[in-house]
Amino acid sequence: MKVLLSNDDGIQAEGIQALKRALRRTMDVVVVAPETEQSECGHRVTTKRPLVVKQYGEAEYSVDGSPADCVRVGLLELAPETSLVISGMNHGGNVGADIWMSGTVAAAREGYLRGRCGIAVSQVRRRDILDDWDRSARFACEAIAFAIEESKLASTLWNINLPAVDTAAIPAMQCCQTDRTVLPLNYRKTADGYQFEADYHGRPRTPEADIDVCFGGRISISLLD
Repeated sequence: MKVLLSNDDGIQAEGIQALKRALRRTMDVVVVAPETEQSECGHRVTTKRPLVVKQYGEAEYSVDGSPADCVRVGLLELAPETSLVISGMNHGGNVGADIWMSGTVAAAREGYLRGRCGIAVSQVRRRDILDDWDRSARFACEAIAFAIEESKLASTLWNINLPAVDTAAIPAMQCCQTDRTVLPLNYRKTADGYQFEADYHGRPRTPEADIDVCFGGRISISLLD
C-alpha cells in the first residue's frame, strides 16, 4: 500500500520521523511535509507564489508551505497513486473543537477532499511524562490499521489521539464522537500586547467524547463528518 505522510510540525520533527519508520515496515511511504513548523495554521493554502520542493532522502520531500499545500503537491505531483493520506504524529493533541485550527487535521482533510482516506494522528503531551516517539508510533500504527479496516480505504476522514500515559501502560482504543466543547481561554495584558492563556489539560469535557476518552488514558478514534 502506498501512503502519503505529512504533518504540521515540519519534516524533521520527531513524531513524523518515528511514524515514518514504523509505517515503512509494512507500507510504501512517501513523505511530503512542511519545511518548517506550521502548527495551528488550519487549512491555509498557498496560491500567490510558487512552492519550493526539496528532496531530503528516498521518497522524502519538504515543501515551503502549509500542511494542506504538502498534500496537494504530494497527490498531484509527487505521489499521485497513493490511496491513503496520514498526517502526524503531531506534537500535542488535536481534540474537540481544536480540529478546526489544526494543520495536522487539515492535511488529512485535504486527502479526504481529494477522494482518499485521510487519517490524522496526534500525541497528547504532558510535562511530567517523557516522550517516547517510537512507542507512540507502535500504538499509532495499531489505530491506523483499525481505521483502514473500518474504512476499506474509502474517502473518509479519521482523527486519532494518543494519550499521555506512563510507558508501562498499554492504552485501549475507543471509537468516539468529537467533543464540541471549546477550550476556555483568557488573554493576559502585557507590555507587548495580549498573551494567550488556557488550561489545556483541565479543560471541560463531554463524557465518552474524544477529550474525555483520550485524557482518561485511552486512544480516541473519531470518524469526522
